[in-house]
Amino acid sequence: MRPSIPNKYSEERVSTILLRIRYGCSQRKAAEYAGVSERTLHFWRKRYPQFDAAVREAVEHAAVELRTSLEEG
Repeated sequence: MRPSIPNKYSEERVSTILLRIRYGCSQRKAAEYAGVSERTLHFWRKRYPQFDAAVREAVEHAAVELRTSLEEG
């Protein structure tokens, strides 16, 4: 029997990832801040549709903020 691998998916890690992406971090960097690999982040996006939707929303928010900043700049 194969030993199970502990799942690091938690509200705290999800919040960290979403907040970092929302404020302009790359997904790789956001994952690092949360203590997981970019590969894990992508796995979670496939496994948890609500997380994927939240990441998409955070990416869009960051893009809007950047556009607004550039237009005001």
